[in-house]
Amino acid sequence: MVDAWQPSVAFSADPVGGERGICVISAVRGLGEKLVSGEVNASDYRVDQRGDVDGAEGGPLSAEQAQAVAGLARAAEAALGAPQDIEWAFDQGGKLHLLQSRPITTLDHGELRIWDNSNIAKATAASRCR
Repeated sequence: MVDAWQPSVAFSADPVGGERGICVISAVRGLGEKLVSGEVNASDYRVDQRGDVDGAEGGPLSAEQAQAVAGLARAAEAALGAPQDIEWAFDQGGKLHLLQSRPITTLDHGELRIWDNSNIAKATAASRCR
C-alpha cells in the first residue's frame, strides 16, 4: 500500500483531441476520492514532449511534479505499447508511484470497431437450418 498524498490521473496522449505529443494531467489537492466522486474539479495540466507545462499556475502540482507525472505516463505507454490512462500518487515523502495503467479507450487506434448488441450466434444457427 502507498501512503498516498495527492493521487490523481494522467493520460500519455490527449484523450479528447487525440494529440499524441501532449500528456494531460488532472490533479486535485489531497486524496483523489473527491475527484472521482465529482465533488471537486481538477486542475488540468498539459505537458508537451519538450517538458513545457501549461496550467501549472496556482494548481496543486509544481511544473517539476507535472513533468515527472508526464514522464511516468510516457514510460507506461512505452512499456505497454499504446497510449495509457494512468492513476498515480505522490507518497508522503514525495516519491511518485504508478497505481494503475490501462489503454486510453477514446483514441482511434487505426482499427475498425463495431459495437452491436444483436445475438449473432442465434442468427448464425438459424441461417444453418434453412
